[in-house]
Amino acid sequence: MTVYLGRPGALQAVPGRGLKVAPSRLRVSGAATTIGGGRTRDYIGTTVLGSWTLSWSALDRALLGFVEALYAGLSGPGPFVLLDSGRTNLLTTNQSGATSVTNGTDGFSAPGAGELLTSSSTVFERGPRSLAWSLPAAPAGGVLTLTAPNTDWPGIPCVPGRTYRLQGRVRGAGTDPIITVAAQLRWLDAAGAQVQLDAGAGVATSAGAWADCVIGATTCPAGAVYLAPRLAVTSATVGVGGGTVHVDRLQLAMPDAFDDGTVWRPGLGVPRVSLPQLDDAPWHTQLHRVGLLLEEVS
Repeated sequence: MTVYLGRPGALQAVPGRGLKVAPSRLRVSGAATTIGGGRTRDYIGTTVLGSWTLSWSALDRALLGFVEALYAGLSGPGPFVLLDSGRTNLLTTNQSGATSVTNGTDGFSAPGAGELLTSSSTVFERGPRSLAWSLPAAPAGGVLTLTAPNTDWPGIPCVPGRTYRLQGRVRGAGTDPIITVAAQLRWLDAAGAQVQLDAGAGVATSAGAWADCVIGATTCPAGAVYLAPRLAVTSATVGVGGGTVHVDRLQLAMPDAFDDGTVWRPGLGVPRVSLPQLDDAPWHTQLHRVGLLLEEVS
């Protein structure tokens, strides 16, 4: 696994020798005791801002300098990007669960004329919901974008030279259930302008079964700072009555030797973090035990 930290467009791999990553996330909930002596607990549809501790069992002075420079603000005041490729799925919880977390379409955008996004509780694979993407006949847009995790970024921060893989499961419905859909990776520069667009092979949906929609092993090009993953339909395959594409099991991964990104896992997003605390405990002539606290900021 590789962990990256820094500003968008200047992400650096943190020293990996002896590194442990300890995330901490809390779901906001409230407990109540029932009149019969039982207990209930209600949850909101998301988690609170998280925190992470990066700890190294043995850093030499050169690697400690790398960590100290980030902490001391030599890369700017932040907030910074925390990109942990070992989490597998870089999408947000609601995106990876295809609306199952909030029961709404947070994290999705399909602004084309006549296109409508809803959360469906009647057609799903993983459950309990899928994203229903309704399309008019021969849509002028026909693009479903998985939007950035916050409004300050035009996409998800990416690392030039690393490979990415986008996958999802699709199924047809409505008047025309047979629609061709392709997974795409749209690479953006610091201003949000497109640098390159890569597309996977189109897959035809059907009303009776789910199908894989994938673009894999695609290298982030030089000059790319952000990534906007999306699905696009071939407009000519949408009939005169329009149609619906259900989407489930979405995943954006950075494949490596330990994980090829094909097995779906829940997404936890790519957070913005501050660096409020650095602990340094020298224990050998040239080595240090180091802990760096990261706090997610909104």
